[in-house]
Amino acid sequence: MLTLDLQRIRKEFGVTQKALADILNINQSFLSNIENGRSPLPPDKREKILETFNITHPEEYTIDIPTPYNIKNVQRSLIGGNKFMNNSSLESSSIISEVRKMLEMYFGSIGDTDNINVILSEQLEQNSKRIRALEEKNEKLYDKNDLLRERLDEMKEEVFRLRRILAENGIEYDIKNDSQNARKSHSDNL
Repeated sequence: MLTLDLQRIRKEFGVTQKALADILNINQSFLSNIENGRSPLPPDKREKILETFNITHPEEYTIDIPTPYNIKNVQRSLIGGNKFMNNSSLESSSIISEVRKMLEMYFGSIGDTDNINVILSEQLEQNSKRIRALEEKNEKLYDKNDLLRERLDEMKEEVFRLRRILAENGIEYDIKNDSQNARKSHSDNL
């Protein structure tokens, strides 16, 4: 996969990985993945680098990184980055065009849209499974929350009952100073 040699660019221009990540508005771990060939350099980030460092001959900074044929990396790049979440107005043909560009960064020419459909279908299935798992986890948390609320209500009733008993025995209870004042007040009454 032909890409910009970001490490070389950083060294030549005296920029740290963190600083470059900030310039590109991405996190440092994603930049590290790009530099190591685990993730592709998005086209808009490539343009930002060329513009920022005034690189007029990008071919001088181009290297060939072995393509990681890892479908998860493609999926993360396509969906994980939420590229299309912010552009709900995009037409499906625009989305397919963007997906095609991303896939071609990994696989070169990808042929017809059936390949895109397969990859998107796999991604949709994985996301559906993840959503179902999160919904189950959420349901368990709601159940636990309900149990905790019931327990809290029981404890409130018990506190109310104990306060009533203290009051019936002439013991003042100051909730701010807690049990120390209750003991002091009780010993004063004796």
